[in-house]
Amino acid sequence: MALSCVVIGAGLAGAQRKDGNHAATVLENPHAKLLGIFDVDFKLSSSAAKQLGCTAFESLDQAISTDPELLIIAVHPAHRAEIFKKALGNKNIKAILCEKPLADTFEDAQSYVKSCQEAGVRLYTNYQRRGNPTYRNLKNDIDSGARGQIQNANWYYTRGMNTNACHWLDLSLMLFGNPTHITAVPSPVPSPYANDPNATLILNYKTFNVQLIPLLSWNEGFYTGDLELIFEKQKLFIPNITHYETRQAKKWVADSTHRLQEVACDFELVSPANDFADLFEIVVSDLQNYRPGHSERSEESRPQDDGALSVRLLDLAKTSLTEGKRLEVFTF
Repeated sequence: MALSCVVIGAGLAGAQRKDGNHAATVLENPHAKLLGIFDVDFKLSSSAAKQLGCTAFESLDQAISTDPELLIIAVHPAHRAEIFKKALGNKNIKAILCEKPLADTFEDAQSYVKSCQEAGVRLYTNYQRRGNPTYRNLKNDIDSGARGQIQNANWYYTRGMNTNACHWLDLSLMLFGNPTHITAVPSPVPSPYANDPNATLILNYKTFNVQLIPLLSWNEGFYTGDLELIFEKQKLFIPNITHYETRQAKKWVADSTHRLQEVACDFELVSPANDFADLFEIVVSDLQNYRPGHSERSEESRPQDDGALSVRLLDLAKTSLTEGKRLEVFTF
């Protein structure tokens, strides 16, 4: 039976983004059905619904009263509290898929996680690259030690910590697990957003560090999201899957003289036309196999508290930036 879904928010992520949006993703998936879409701007949701061939709800209550199994929240974090409260009052809702980041503050993120756990509702955050085969295969290599011991990792990002670095903080959690400490150093590279500064972020792990390094925004520089990984005897350059192809990726291996020599890549950059689709398929599969009272989840689906942990890292980064010191990361 198809998973019934309602989308809250008819903006870019909800219904407009050409590279992937929630409403179109539901429609494309043969195991899901879209009941409709709601936005406080009824003109916007009506226009989106007309293009998508679905219902535009006139109120949040009307949208939730359709009893969707999956509620997709694609509105700004500042406007999510009421939606969570009403959604968790509906016993037919099995899960919530929330657009990234989960919340503006760690306190709010914790509250959503706790409320969902108490209601028996599964909570997912739409960091879509978690579903992409490029990063899933890389994670398998790292976990298995297939490429040797990792020594360092560098991400490059643009447009502020909240707006863009959050993607790479989340992927660091996916690929490497929880860091022990985080440090944020002011960057001379300007952010286009007054309330969302750039900073060089350093995540400390037991045997290596991960650095997130800001560059100029897209209108002045170039697309980023590139990853450099240095292992014991090899180095990988994995450019942003959204903007590059496998032929732009690079791999070097140390020879007998301990010098790096470029070799053919043994990995692929996978860039789907709809980059929301892979993660959504994981969510659908997870819910199809879900049994109330059991906690089993597919390996690729993210734990509920990971969505809050990425917010925690952002909060700590802001504090580190202000106080000028390294801060310990804790889970809950």
